[in-house]
Amino acid sequence: MALDPVLKQFLESMRAGGAKATYEMELSEARALGEAMAPLAFSQADEMERVTDIVVGSTPVRIYTPGGANDALTLFFHGGGFVIGSIVSYDPLVRRLAARTKSTIASVGYRLAPEHPFPAAVEDAIAVLHWGSQSAAQVVGSASPRLAVAGDSAGGNLAAVVALEARNQGIDLVGQLLAYPATDINTETPSMHQFAAGYFLEREEVIWFGEQYYQDEAAALADWRARPVLADPTGVAPAIVAVAGYDPIRDFGLQYAQHLERSGVPTRTYDYETLVHGFLSLGDIVPAVREATSNLFDAFAGLLQSGKV
Repeated sequence: MALDPVLKQFLESMRAGGAKATYEMELSEARALGEAMAPLAFSQADEMERVTDIVVGSTPVRIYTPGGANDALTLFFHGGGFVIGSIVSYDPLVRRLAARTKSTIASVGYRLAPEHPFPAAVEDAIAVLHWGSQSAAQVVGSASPRLAVAGDSAGGNLAAVVALEARNQGIDLVGQLLAYPATDINTETPSMHQFAAGYFLEREEVIWFGEQYYQDEAAALADWRARPVLADPTGVAPAIVAVAGYDPIRDFGLQYAQHLERSGVPTRTYDYETLVHGFLSLGDIVPAVREATSNLFDAFAGLLQSGKV
């Protein structure tokens, strides 16, 4: 299907305005730009009953509790190639997720590369998993809390890894939401070349992010925590996997969804064929994105309630 026309116009206006890829900027500039731009994509911030900042070990975690919250606690891991992004820049999106699913969301501010290369982000994510498994009842005020994970892009990688680790450690999860997840590090897939440039995330940008995070590439290639597609996912929580049609890492998400299905994991794949990588962060700019976000978050809300995809 053709790229959404409103989204196409938006991308063309970005290029005309001289927008640069992350690797073309100083790292401090790229991070600051992400912090400044994120709220502009959302017409309004969804109201929460309360927002609480805590620290788990040395990892900042921001807990969002919507009005009328149910008994689910979702650990959310933000995107940004393991290099940019934060609980601040993802505040509008996480508010939207909490409001739409009526679940409490714990947004995780894991350490970023290149200052903290792999597996630092994984270590932080797993530490928060342990906190969540021990503290969910108190956080959501229920004797029978339900724990889930969610993330987009690099955060989708971390959510997938945490789901696998939860299975390994006997921690029950009700489900996982993986939005255009970076579940592999192979830059020679068909989608990597078909959508190499011009569609928000570029192949060269993916390579650059990988160089910052996977500084020992040989070790990362063999490590399931870097490439969850290497792991046997038998018995992990039911999954919702979302992919975008015009995304260089589209094949990662499709491959991982198939990997889950072959292992008997209940999985539903949502293929947003007219959209690009990172579409959740585009908020209210593009009508098709608003519709896709609502559709995906409603599906996740159903998974949280029923444990079924």
